[in-house]
Amino acid sequence: MKKIVFLLAVLLTFCFAQSHLNAPGIAYLFSNSAVVEGWETIGTNPANLGFYFDDSLTVSSLNIGFLPMVSVPAVNFGNNAFSYSLLMKDFFHGGKLSVKNKNNLLDAVSSNGVNGHFQMTQNILKYSRNNIAFGLSLESLGETQLPKSFINFGLNGNQFDQLIHIDDLDGEALLYSNFNFYLGHRFKKDFYKKYFKELYWGIGVDLILGGIYQDIEKMDGYITSRTDALEISGKARSRVGTGGLGFALDLGLTGKIDDNFYTSITLQNPISLIRWGVFDMIKIDGKNTQVYEYDYYLELESEEFFSDAIDSLLDAAVQTDSSYTGKKFNSHLPASYNLSASYQFSEKFKINAAVYGYFSNKFGLDFVPKISTVVTYNPNQAWPLILGLGTGKFNQFTWSLGTGIHKGRYHLDLGFSQYGGLFNYSRGFYFALDQSFYF
Repeated sequence: MKKIVFLLAVLLTFCFAQSHLNAPGIAYLFSNSAVVEGWETIGTNPANLGFYFDDSLTVSSLNIGFLPMVSVPAVNFGNNAFSYSLLMKDFFHGGKLSVKNKNNLLDAVSSNGVNGHFQMTQNILKYSRNNIAFGLSLESLGETQLPKSFINFGLNGNQFDQLIHIDDLDGEALLYSNFNFYLGHRFKKDFYKKYFKELYWGIGVDLILGGIYQDIEKMDGYITSRTDALEISGKARSRVGTGGLGFALDLGLTGKIDDNFYTSITLQNPISLIRWGVFDMIKIDGKNTQVYEYDYYLELESEEFFSDAIDSLLDAAVQTDSSYTGKKFNSHLPASYNLSASYQFSEKFKINAAVYGYFSNKFGLDFVPKISTVVTYNPNQAWPLILGLGTGKFNQFTWSLGTGIHKGRYHLDLGFSQYGGLFNYSRGFYFALDQSFYF
């Protein structure tokens, strides 16, 4: 039974929903903001659309994410505690869990508990033409937080008269569609000529149609056992909203120091707002906003465990189990910053570097700045090879690999990254596969 409880806890950390992902961004560990072009500027850096502001040559790019041009959703799954290798060694080994197995699993969990997160971007259509770009995508992100005491309970049970608190259990998830409009320009004044050969600015406006949002607002409770009884108490409140409408703002500034050296600074979602319950969409119990409240108290004597009255005792323990229509409410997308630089050593070698971070600790993100350094090698123009190293979520070691086919007007890009370790020792990964047309 303890093994089942622990397994359910681990599975929960992988089941809940940088808000926009694509293959180049993942391959470059988000260090390509200074040089990204075309439709890839969406969700990355609108300023780079200004590269084509004065060009007489029309340049367009297109990303299609539906049949027959299949685009695999970009995904991110991870947690801050368990790797595949650890679980296979100390949990899924086919035998009884030893004290050493349990201690290894518990030692992997920080005092803050287990944070599991999910992220997904499904591009539907992205298009750029010179210094303008627009797009449509589906986005989802979320997380769940399990206290360490809950994991310990699943592995070891609890001692008599010792409280197992579940106050730190938390979760939040969000699904929405995103309509983007991006614009980039070149500064025409000469105030920057002392520092840059060219300077570009850009702005992106996102119209957000919210599908569903769920948040655990409050969770209080405990479990304890005595020699003669079991006591369980809990209070919880969560809210759900559908039919959201909102916006987000993206800003970018890119400087061209010379023909080989570019730098940039971007802000993603520094201002964002989604108002839930604005219109009918996916109704929950016939409503667009719902609040759920739950209050439970049970004191079960030893002789009552297997009595005929157990069902009525469990029913009587529920003091509050209600839902009601809530008021319209607001939520926000996580905001982030990115400072990037790119230097082209030759036609075959390029290096990118970045410092980036988030103004939020939700959805598996945190305030700690991340760094990345990425090298690109092109054996020929049609075959890029990308390798990156840096830090990522929870300040863990991160590495990336990217490749693809850039043949004429058709580009196929693959991006893969892991954090918290290499291969089976990692605690999470990114993956994306994109295809594009340039004409």
